[in-house]
Amino acid sequence: MLNYKLSTFLELCETKNYTKTAEKLHMTQPAVTQHIKYLEQYYGTKLFYYDEKKRLHLTDQGRLLRSYAQSVQADSEIIKNRLSVPINEPDVFKLGSLTGFGETFAAKVMGKYLDKYPEKKVSIYMGESDDLLVQLANGRIQACIVDTYCPPEEYECHELFESEIICICAPTHPLAGKTVDFKELHPYRLIFREEGSKSYLNLRSILHGYNQDIHNFASFVEVGTINT
Repeated sequence: MLNYKLSTFLELCETKNYTKTAEKLHMTQPAVTQHIKYLEQYYGTKLFYYDEKKRLHLTDQGRLLRSYAQSVQADSEIIKNRLSVPINEPDVFKLGSLTGFGETFAAKVMGKYLDKYPEKKVSIYMGESDDLLVQLANGRIQACIVDTYCPPEEYECHELFESEIICICAPTHPLAGKTVDFKELHPYRLIFREEGSKSYLNLRSILHGYNQDIHNFASFVEVGTINT
């Protein structure tokens, strides 16, 4: 019963919307609300709150519960997958990697892994950082290579190398081919992934490191995917 409610909680963490959560889980919205209220009473703490724009956010305790609940869900998925495989059959190591990037670096990593463990089976899944971390939390992959910050309290992380985040524009843009500072970028529109995504948090961290903010720009557009 508790695990069922935790599944509802994790889905709400992803959608940040009671109606969307109800639709995805084929439940009624009041049922979703009851699950969250039950968890808040059970753990004796508030898990979500609304900001001034009526957007739903996790509290600090809510983020802590999400971390534990994801671990429980991932362990359950791993156990399920392992028990479905005959005892004599080798485990499958499932690695997630960034699209495009996985065709080179991840393939080399897996090649070395198979040289060391030739009896193992390997599957590589491609995707964006946000999606891969969700798959990791759900236990569908066992590790992933991403280009975004991963909180140490939620993940066991190892830095492989450093990469750059670059700002791009159209070839015909007035700033194309130029070296500019942040002040020269302020009059223009900034396009980035939606608030709450790992890519967004990464961008915000970089901007703050240079005493900048998204609101310094003339306007901005949040997009759901890089293909938008």
